[in-house]
Amino acid sequence: MKKDSWLKKIARKLLWLFLLLFLLGFLIWFWVFNILPQKDPSAEMTRANIESILTGETRVYYRDQQNVMGAFFDANHRVYVNYQDMPQNLVNALVAAEDARFLKHRGFDWRGFTRAMIANLKAGRVVQGGSTITQQTAKNIFGRESRSYDEKWKELLYALRLEHFFSKEEILEFYLNQFYVSGTGRGLSIAAWYFFSKDPEDLSLAECAFSAGSVKGPSRYDPFIQRTVKNRELAMERAKNRMTYVLNRMLSEDYINKDEYATATSEPLRFRMGQFRYSMISPMERIAEKLSGPFYQNLFDSLGIDAWQKSQLTITSTLDKEAQSSATQAMQNALSDLQMLLGGFVIPENMYANRVHRVRSGEYLLGKVDSVVQTANSIGEIHLDFGQIKGVVNQAELDTFARRVRSTVKQTLGTNLTKGSVLLVKVLDTAKHQGKVLCRIESEPQTQGALFALEQGKVLASVGGFHNTGYDRANKAVRQFGSSWKPLLYALAFQLGWRYTDEIDNSWDIFEYQNQIYKPRPDHSNKGDKVSIAWAGTRSENIATVWLMMHLLDKLSLEEFMEVAERNGYLQRDNESTETWRVRLRDSLGIVLNDNARTEIEFERAKLAIRQEWLMLGREDKAWDLQNMSYGFSATRELKKARGISKEQRQRLNFNFMRLYSLMQDRFAMEARGEDLPPADLVQISQSMTLLDFMSLAARVEMPMPGKNYLSEDSTLYFWPEFRRSLALAEFKRFCQEIGIHQYLQSVPSMPLGTNAITMSEMVVAYQSLLSGYQTRCSDGYWGEPCWIQEIRDRHGAVIFSNEVQERRVLEDSVAVQMAVILRKVIESGTGRRALNTIALKHPEKGNISFPAVGKTGTTNDYRNVAFVGALPTWDSIAQDYRFSSGVNLGTYVGYDDNRAMRNKNIRVAGSSGALPPWINFAQSYLKQRGDADLHPYWPSEKLEQGKLPLYIPGLAGEMVVDASDGLKPTDSSGNVSTMPWLDFAIIYNQDKIVSSAPPEAEDSWGFDAEEYWDDEPLPEWGEPEAEMQW
Repeated sequence: MKKDSWLKKIARKLLWLFLLLFLLGFLIWFWVFNILPQKDPSAEMTRANIESILTGETRVYYRDQQNVMGAFFDANHRVYVNYQDMPQNLVNALVAAEDARFLKHRGFDWRGFTRAMIANLKAGRVVQGGSTITQQTAKNIFGRESRSYDEKWKELLYALRLEHFFSKEEILEFYLNQFYVSGTGRGLSIAAWYFFSKDPEDLSLAECAFSAGSVKGPSRYDPFIQRTVKNRELAMERAKNRMTYVLNRMLSEDYINKDEYATATSEPLRFRMGQFRYSMISPMERIAEKLSGPFYQNLFDSLGIDAWQKSQLTITSTLDKEAQSSATQAMQNALSDLQMLLGGFVIPENMYANRVHRVRSGEYLLGKVDSVVQTANSIGEIHLDFGQIKGVVNQAELDTFARRVRSTVKQTLGTNLTKGSVLLVKVLDTAKHQGKVLCRIESEPQTQGALFALEQGKVLASVGGFHNTGYDRANKAVRQFGSSWKPLLYALAFQLGWRYTDEIDNSWDIFEYQNQIYKPRPDHSNKGDKVSIAWAGTRSENIATVWLMMHLLDKLSLEEFMEVAERNGYLQRDNESTETWRVRLRDSLGIVLNDNARTEIEFERAKLAIRQEWLMLGREDKAWDLQNMSYGFSATRELKKARGISKEQRQRLNFNFMRLYSLMQDRFAMEARGEDLPPADLVQISQSMTLLDFMSLAARVEMPMPGKNYLSEDSTLYFWPEFRRSLALAEFKRFCQEIGIHQYLQSVPSMPLGTNAITMSEMVVAYQSLLSGYQTRCSDGYWGEPCWIQEIRDRHGAVIFSNEVQERRVLEDSVAVQMAVILRKVIESGTGRRALNTIALKHPEKGNISFPAVGKTGTTNDYRNVAFVGALPTWDSIAQDYRFSSGVNLGTYVGYDDNRAMRNKNIRVAGSSGALPPWINFAQSYLKQRGDADLHPYWPSEKLEQGKLPLYIPGLAGEMVVDASDGLKPTDSSGNVSTMPWLDFAIIYNQDKIVSSAPPEAEDSWGFDAEEYWDDEPLPEWGEPEAEMQW
């Protein structure tokens, strides 16, 4: 009995405790969910306060941390959409995907929270979120500084108060008007225009589903910000998957029926980037992309920063304010001048004038016509409005404008003289005349272009067009840059054993590739038949460059050749059968091992053996001629064409083994009939070879061995012409990607002539590697990606991220120095001569001293795009000379966006006349800004006497005299001569090893001894080629 009484007392106490806890819990619940939400002690729950919070901005500064580049966001960077104007499909999609019980709960969903916790516990990680749309709105509006329980409590309280003070429709309105889209744009209206170029009400069901599904992380699904094809495809796939998920949720929640679901999922998402109503300079767009990428999103998530755009962060960029200003003016001056030459005066299409509070001399602005002063016979002045600044075009400038356009001001401007019209002007003087700055009327250019400057991996300046807003032509536009690609091939050639003084063929314009004949055209007539590689770059020789491309691997030994094949995936893989490998070579690489190929392999074995013999006997002329002889399969087919072949090309096509063998057989038949024929050693078949030489070759060519497994021997691949050509192109493609080019590249013989389209920023990154030997990477990016961000501070001023630049060697020192020699020679004697005396520093006693800038022009077919890419070395105060290891790499291009030719009956715009002028303009301004002329006390006197500044060239042993027409050793018949730096490779250190200074012996030109592969056998009986060999 006592025991039962004791148990009853315990039960009664537990019951009272439970009732007390229940009552306490109920009171807390009632206080939290009913009393507290009604209180607003800080007056935060007003529409005015919420809108002011939504317009909070994160600022971006130039590298000096003093001058502001721009801000994310201000109130102009969204187009507010009221709830009643929102597509119902989008509202339904958002609710279905993010918070199906949104219309039923009061800011916190117990069911959703419990379901998410159970799912996360089962998965052992966070797989579901339990927050409601209201909680997300509260977090986005009021922020969350950390992931602490205190911050979670504040977020919940804000959500409950939003539910009390605002309707469900208003909460959705807040949410859909503040999410980040791209750059400094946010909200539903901007998203509709950015992704689909539509107003919100015009979005389809599928587009509404995508828009609703992307609100938490639009950059993850954004194809427009991806730098590579692979990443763009991945973003498109993610977008499709996200859209399908949202549509599934809408179907489950009965917002759509099965027919609507089927229709929406059957059509692909068609992204089309539209233009916003605001503009922002291109560098701000690139910085926004970086901050929205996975690296910074992970950083911000770890710090509890959910909306960086309005978290009042301080971003320090890598860009220099003065350099950016100089770059902008350089491009604007060049494009405006080109417009007047190519197409005459054009009225600006932009209807919105600039509103500024200060201006710079030389700055281009869109000004609103405020008033026009009429004189008796003409217009006296035009007064312009730029917001806080006023401008005037005076009588003298109007007279200058009339002379430029060869017409009167009134006839040219017409209705654009009315009040409120917009004119493009250039500020000539910031000193105000009667309160107004003096301006000149300029033409709105239809030509466009870009300038990109890089300093040790960090972006120094970037201009993506005339106004540098909207489409970013420096980092987004893919263009062909013509001959500026050639140095990339030369650098790889030097890496593979060639030297800048090596002789290459500049006349042989017949090249076989994949059963086709490619015939490049020279871009000028006065060219040598043979040139050095240095002169091929200096004079921009097309034929010699393609010849080098197709002979790229000629300096490699068999072992080195196989290493190149291995790293490009051309060799048999582990656990891959020979047959599977053969099929892969055929289907993936277009390399077919048939009877034709086997015949060519045996021919190349014999050809190399004969060439090595002749080289050892000192008959380099014969060996030179023989290297261009093909077996003749492709040549035979090409010769059947009636058109498109010149007399000289027909002669070169006829220089093939099949034809010459046939002629030799005819000669044997004539000799057998007793006909009187000249001796074989007197019958010339080329400039240096005789018929007797060919007979020696024919005697060495063996018939393909039936049943032989050709793929079992490494030497087969070495002698296989098509394999060798394909591998050379693959190696060049791999090399380009290694040094910073990430666009898809098509492997064709014309690659080094610039047939592939890439961005200007990629080309500048590649040149940085060519001249320094290093590739860079910042902490927030990948190898070869330019660095835009230097530092980030939070709203309290604490540093939350500081960027660092890493380096890795991609080229040996000997390669970089040879590239510097060639690219300097381009400016001294080649297509960049305009820069020789214009880029100079003034010495107080010696006058202008030429600055050692380097670069290469590029002009595409029919003058559609022109480019100039190069570098400005930096002064080394310890070594007392200029060096490229810390130089500024710079590229410019000019061209129409619609790719039409930049020419008319009076002018043709080439790289030297279109892209080089803004390059020079920026270089001059930047050197002045950098203060290089102040270093004159340290310039060595012997260099000043030569009119040059000291440029560090490792291994420089003096200068050598060369023929000015081909860069080779002068002969008795040479006319003009020039000089080239003479490099002693014995003192150039390449990755801590010395490279031999002795030039390779002629007999080692292929690096492989073919003697063991042939015997002195009788001449084989050659019949007609088999059926598969016929064209």
